[in-house]
Amino acid sequence: DFDCFNVENPVIADEENRRMQFLKRKIKFPSGSLIVDCGSGKGWLAGEYPARGSNVVSVALSGKNLRHIQKDFEPRKKDFYVVADLYNLPFRMNMPQ
Repeated sequence: DFDCFNVENPVIADEENRRMQFLKRKIKFPSGSLIVDCGSGKGWLAGEYPARGSNVVSVALSGKNLRHIQKDFEPRKKDFYVVADLYNLPFRMNMPQ
């Protein structure tokens, strides 16, 4: 299992923090949105958007990363954590054809 939370290089950590701050300013989801965070990494969507009224489904290959996200950000009943390969998601997406 790759552990996104075990990055010891401060340069990498600083660069990631700057990128996440930029994305938080640019990405605006309407309140009540359902966000599927594919490749959820450190779970910045799970940490940021529930406070803004959105629900987050965190999807990752690593159960270890999802456990960190659940521990670091208080999970709510409407948030979900799914260990899955993005090519074989265990749920159906209703997409227009």
